[in-house]
Amino acid sequence: MQRILQYTGLISSYIVFCGVLKFYIYYKSFGISILQFVELQEIIILFMDNLIAYLAIILPTTLTLFFLFYNKYTFNSWRSKELRKTLITLILFCILCFVGGYIYYKNNRGLVAIDFILLIILIVICILAIPLAYPWVYRFLNNKIKIKINLPGITSIFLAIILLLYTISTAINEVFKVKNQKYYSGVEIRMKENKVITSDDSCTFIGNTKNYVFLYYNNSMSCVAYKMSDIESIKFPIVHPSTTRRNSK
Repeated sequence: MQRILQYTGLISSYIVFCGVLKFYIYYKSFGISILQFVELQEIIILFMDNLIAYLAIILPTTLTLFFLFYNKYTFNSWRSKELRKTLITLILFCILCFVGGYIYYKNNRGLVAIDFILLIILIVICILAIPLAYPWVYRFLNNKIKIKINLPGITSIFLAIILLLYTISTAINEVFKVKNQKYYSGVEIRMKENKVITSDDSCTFIGNTKNYVFLYYNNSMSCVAYKMSDIESIKFPIVHPSTTRRNSK
């Protein structure tokens, strides 16, 4: 029980670290040190969407590793008939993931092309690259540098690396969409004194926390944090402009 609690605490701390890293990278791209505007529990809540997507991404990885290695295949049996059948099954599974990802992309108006490309890259890494690297990592750790680590331990390392890479890539992706594809264009912020600020080419809405709303002014290349208590409402467009352009082609 004590070991389980230790692992739970370690996993929770790592998730918090990834959440902090994502929002730090994203807001730092606009010149904001977000840590002074957000509370720790709020970071976890805001990061939940990414965790759900991460769980969906690691599912094929976990299944792949299980099929290849946890069913007692040896690392020297790459030419065995059973392993070839397993690899064919995994390739078919990879194709199904591509098709499912494409259908999800075409039917979700909040996604743009860069999201789909990122999804495909992550699927390839999870289903193909990691399992192929798995036996060599195992040999390197256990035979070359004499670090005795079992298969579950290596799996945990892989999953942690995937979460870190996913965190960084999603942060960079969101910065790209906001800066280059005007992802938040059309967002209307109504202040309590009846002043309305619309996110456009001169003033860009970049996000909000529980207590603050952040706007980036492109001409002066500066960011302003407005207190949520001074804001009456925030209106988001149903369809993002970047998505509209995609569908209109």
